Amino acid sequence: MMHDVHAYFGRVEGYDVHAAHLQVKAHMEKDTQTLPIVNRIMEYVRENYADPALQLTTFAERNSISVGYLTKLFRQETGDTFVTYMTKYRLKQAAQLLGGTDLKIYEIAEKTGYNSQHYFCEIFKNMFGVTPTEYRKKGIIRNEE
Repeated sequence: MMHDVHAYFGRVEGYDVHAAHLQVKAHMEKDTQTLPIVNRIMEYVRENYADPALQLTTFAERNSISVGYLTKLFRQETGDTFVTYMTKYRLKQAAQLLGGTDLKIYEIAEKTGYNSQHYFCEIFKNMFGVTPTEYRKKGIIRNEE
C-alpha cells in the first residue's frame, strides 16, 4: 500500500517525490490496448530488466524485425522510448526492493540491471528526487504493496 509521502517529509527541495512515484507507477500499470509486438517488448523488459546488456537491438534481432521500426512503433504506442521505459521499470523494481528488503544499495543496483552503484544512485535521484538511501530512510514505500 502506498503511504502519503507528505506525511513522512513533504516536498524534498521543491521536488514532489510522491507525484514522481505515482507517475512511474501509473505508467507501468497503464492498461493500454497496445499492439501485440509492443506488448512482447514490454514483457521482454519485465523478464530481462536485471540484465545490464538489455537492449531493443537484441529483441529485434531475435524476432527478425528492424530495430528502427520497433523503436518508432514502441514510442508511438507507449509515448516513451525503449530506454526510458526500461529505466522506469528498473527503478520501479528498485523502489520496491528498497521498501521491502534490507539489501544494500549496490545489491539493488545489480539486481535491477545497473553495473555501477554511482550511476544507479544518480538515475534514481533524477527520477524520484531523492537518493535511494533517502528513499529508504523516509519510508516512502512500504512492503505492504
